[in-house]
Amino acid sequence: MGFPLAAIRITNEQLARSEDFFKAAKVFAGSAGTQSVDRLKKKIETSFQTSLKELKPAMLLELLAGQSYRTPDDQPASAMTPTNAPREPIDLLLLVETRDIETTHLSSAFGTLVSRVAKSPDLFARAKDALGDVHVSQPDDLAVQVLAVQMSLIENQIDQSPAKINRLLESVEKVPLDPPPAKGSFSISQRSAAKPQMALWLVARECLKLKSLHGQGTKLAERALEAARRQPDTAYVMAILCEWGQLAIEAGDKAAAERHWNEMLETVIPVPPKQATP
Repeated sequence: MGFPLAAIRITNEQLARSEDFFKAAKVFAGSAGTQSVDRLKKKIETSFQTSLKELKPAMLLELLAGQSYRTPDDQPASAMTPTNAPREPIDLLLLVETRDIETTHLSSAFGTLVSRVAKSPDLFARAKDALGDVHVSQPDDLAVQVLAVQMSLIENQIDQSPAKINRLLESVEKVPLDPPPAKGSFSISQRSAAKPQMALWLVARECLKLKSLHGQGTKLAERALEAARRQPDTAYVMAILCEWGQLAIEAGDKAAAERHWNEMLETVIPVPPKQATP
């Protein structure tokens, strides 16, 4: 396609709008209409998977380089120009790679690039340096901190990970999520504010695999799930709960696994509210 990140973003957003597919199936009634909608969805899914395969390791360096900018000391006295204007927070481009209820999981385009860059020691070292530059200019960006932890874990730098994870937790505590509304749903601004925090799951699941980091992982997982519950697309909640349950099984905690998987069922089939007693 030539622009895999843009294609991934577009197709991921299209697949998230499951209600549109449902409406289209109703409009084009009958088996022929349903088959047409299914073919369209399959085509989008194929395009999504193809775009993921087109992600090249060198793209990570380009993306990180585009995030850095000159420090205030380097800026000219004149008005800001595109070369020195502060950048927007990094969008890790969270993905639900499969929506199969038994295998669904959360990933990110940036995370995929980090994994591929890790296969080249030279590229990985350059990516770490580039990320360090971005961190200097955007120290409070959660996405930057998530990437830093992911890189430490990939390098098996367990001794450095706790400090980075604790800094991440401190940053998370500075941006609490609004409580659920008494009535109605979350506003668009509340959903937008919560969305970046779903990326905490990418760190949480790695922490949950290690006894020494399990406590921090649980805190990050809880916040990621809380952020996911604020999104209109329930696929994020399903992915986190599915993975969390599987991690619990692998850790020998059957009760926790059942709890997480029961929450998946409640997400798909909400529990009806209790009737008030007369």
